Amino acid sequence: MKTILFDLDDTLIESMHVWEDAVIRLFKKMDLYMSMEEARQIFFTMKFSEVLTYIKERFHTKQDEAWMFNEVNEDILNQYAYHIEAKKGALDYIKKCASENKKMAVLTSNTRALSEKVLDRLGMLEYMENVYSADELKMSKREVDIYEYVLKDLNIELNNKSLKIIRYVNILYSLYNNNYQIVDDLIIKNKRSILVNYTESISYRNYIISKQFLINLLNKKSILLCYFLIRDIIENIKLYLYLLRGAIKEEIIDNKHEKIIKYIVNEKVKKEIHLKLEKENSSWNFDIRELIRENPTLENWSNELNEIKKINEKCNNYIHKNGFTKISPKHINNDIELLENWYRLIKFYFAITASYDGKSIESTDYIDYIENGEEPPDGCQQWIAPIFQDFIDAEYTKEEKNKIINQSYMDIK
Repeated sequence: MKTILFDLDDTLIESMHVWEDAVIRLFKKMDLYMSMEEARQIFFTMKFSEVLTYIKERFHTKQDEAWMFNEVNEDILNQYAYHIEAKKGALDYIKKCASENKKMAVLTSNTRALSEKVLDRLGMLEYMENVYSADELKMSKREVDIYEYVLKDLNIELNNKSLKIIRYVNILYSLYNNNYQIVDDLIIKNKRSILVNYTESISYRNYIISKQFLINLLNKKSILLCYFLIRDIIENIKLYLYLLRGAIKEEIIDNKHEKIIKYIVNEKVKKEIHLKLEKENSSWNFDIRELIRENPTLENWSNELNEIKKINEKCNNYIHKNGFTKISPKHINNDIELLENWYRLIKFYFAITASYDGKSIESTDYIDYIENGEEPPDGCQQWIAPIFQDFIDAEYTKEEKNKIINQSYMDIK
């Protein structure tokens, strides 16, 4: 029997405006400012309790989360109880799935009581096996654990393929989520965003592209589109490498005991990169081979870079006009190969992030110690978040792990 696990807000019901209105009202009452574009990007997968904590920590408000919640809770309850409507076609689709004997459940960041109230009013609740609240389970929809819990509760076992896909999607989201507050030298301003962090921006793009890739691949909707999406991820990775290493020249100095890597920053190139990012629509013309020559440590990843080159060529064979003379799109059926190539790309992307952009995988321990008024232990700024260590342990061979450890300044086990 197939099982469908639905999100609630903006999937089954038209409710995102309620939460946006709540945030807008809070900001007006507290005299705070954040653009809606930035708010949507940061808050879209957070539980509301996490949103309130974020507001308090970012703006250092006198009011606590309980005060903020009470200010908007009554109107939110009213909207869910009486006004929020179903997404067009949602109820019909649920009824169709029920007629096909598909098991259904809801996993939401909302409270269970609020979710069941709106689902019951819209005639959907009776078809659901259960309604799970991430908030009440004290778990996050951004972590694999909650899906394993829900599926176990529904007596469903995930196969290794499904677990691996979830792990890779989560690592992309975690890279994005771990970086949205980072402010350091790798930041520029542009017209749309107050702060732009390379890892945040590229991870978010790869996360969104990967979701579309998997939807099309697993549902066999358009395999040709998957090649477009894979190539887009490759372009993101190449650009990310340039953003990180384009203004840097490595000099490797050999002595009797060890190799010392000296980094020389080309301020002119660095300024050019920042100016292009500020203008946003500037074209990027760079030679990845020159980048490798200037950064010899990238040669450690020569096998992976060669594989990516082959994947890119395969994509071009199907995408460009010359590709249509080689194969008709309707005959493309390489879904297994495509999925393996997606794994390779995300795995390489994470490897260069951990190797050259260590702050992006940093744990929150250092900040937690400071906020609690405690003295941080020596070296805790080099600790990495558990989700990243788990990914390294699960997906990299001993040799691959050592390449990351040798290049990164982070405390990777």
